Amino acid sequence: MNQLSIAIVLVFNIIFQTTLLQHFRIFGIIPNTTLILVVILAILFGRKKGAVIGLIAGLLQDILIGTLLGANALIYMLIGLGVGSFENKIFKDHAITPIFFAVLGTVVYHFVYYFIMYTVNEKIDISLLFTKIILIEAIYNSIIAGFAYGWIYNFLYHSKTKIKTR
Repeated sequence: MNQLSIAIVLVFNIIFQTTLLQHFRIFGIIPNTTLILVVILAILFGRKKGAVIGLIAGLLQDILIGTLLGANALIYMLIGLGVGSFENKIFKDHAITPIFFAVLGTVVYHFVYYFIMYTVNEKIDISLLFTKIILIEAIYNSIIAGFAYGWIYNFLYHSKTKIKTR
């Protein structure tokens, strides 16, 4: 997957997340598809590319819909770096891998986001954050990550197979 393809996917994702996904709320929560993409691409491409993809995805999200420029960029970069560092230590073809990292990424995202917002005196209801947002979003993200990872993995690793002709 080249850089142009990744950039197009990231821009499409932001548009998709801010428009169409708004109609698929569960208890007022939408999945964080940007986080899911960063996790999946970091698993597949490693820490350097994962960090760069996280940084670019976060900057796009910060510029278009963010409240604090750089917050999402930093968080997604750290998640891409962290998840990508396990690239050679995990089974890429196992379904549990993206689900585990999507849940872990969701928890890390919200903890770091809360910390950043706390340091700039933004008020976030911490009890709501832990009891509703993280729990529901982690479940939502993990389900979507499982399906999306299978599709992306098959596209990247199995679509290049040549068909023999007579």
